[in-house]
Amino acid sequence: MNKRVSLLSALLCALLATAALPGVTTRAQDARKVEFVVTTPGAYLRELPTLLSANTYPVFKEDRFGVIGRTADNFWVQISYPNAISGTWIIASLGAVIGDLKDVKPLPANKTPAPVLHGRAGPISVPGTPVITAAQKALYRKAVAAGRDAGMFAVIGDCNSQPTAYVGRLAAGLFGYEQYRAYPATVSRFTRAFARVSLAASGGFNTAAVLDPTWADGYLCKAGETPLACELRLSRASIALIELGTGDTHIWQEFEANYRAVVETTLKSNVLPVLITKADALEHEQADAPEEHINNVIRKIGAEYGVPVMDFHLATRNLPNFGLLDEGNADFHLGPGGSYIHLLQTLQVLDQIWR
Repeated sequence: MNKRVSLLSALLCALLATAALPGVTTRAQDARKVEFVVTTPGAYLRELPTLLSANTYPVFKEDRFGVIGRTADNFWVQISYPNAISGTWIIASLGAVIGDLKDVKPLPANKTPAPVLHGRAGPISVPGTPVITAAQKALYRKAVAAGRDAGMFAVIGDCNSQPTAYVGRLAAGLFGYEQYRAYPATVSRFTRAFARVSLAASGGFNTAAVLDPTWADGYLCKAGETPLACELRLSRASIALIELGTGDTHIWQEFEANYRAVVETTLKSNVLPVLITKADALEHEQADAPEEHINNVIRKIGAEYGVPVMDFHLATRNLPNFGLLDEGNADFHLGPGGSYIHLLQTLQVLDQIWR
């Protein structure tokens, strides 16, 4: 891990190298009828329209390019990147399309890479990764039988659960292929989920917020609908990755009742919940809660309801500063090591659930 270059540094270095080439800029040099504006902080283009394809060129927020191709479902777009000699595909949800994609010729069906149907993951190697039981797999199959999307999971959580900090890193090419090549079928199966922006994951969210209609998206959610219910309805997810607790630091006494309501809502919606512990200890350090109070509640509720508990807290114990950024006396944002383990452990859990 100590040899890994930070993602930001890698992107900046790649950008500087590109800028040094004569006549090369990061923006399209000619106006196009349909354009693509990058909205994510940073990402890599792909050789082909698949998450299993190699990264090619870096792009950054507000970079603007002409659109020269698309997949038939508009999930991927191909952009006009200056002087490109490799593929220039990017997931459309990582930016904003200006114009009508109908004006762009789609990639012929026979040119679209076939989905990966085979490929077994290696043995579980991250501490705290649960072994998914037959009963838990049955809950997933029940969700699919009830009409839920077999290839979609929903993320329910706080700042460490937002796309740029969690699963969206894989969609943006910031979690290198060499790190997940043991899981090609799982990456293919959940591609759309990795690219989804959850309506129930936001900085500062806690258990009370995801159950409060006040915090629901005013345009996409129904009147009186909570962020949790709204996300489960719109995503049609069959799995919910629930990562809450840091935002409950100062209301830790209410955490158990609220968290139980979150889990019950998920189960009643025919969705398999995966409960995730947290790496920080803020409620103990700042609010006089018993040590590991919130994580112990998560473990207890997981056992009571018979649902998977991804013990991320345990997975980070051997990392420098437990995988957290050094922020003085309030460490809770994940650093590079914590982010890497977070996503790798998630892949290992997803891989077990659907097989």
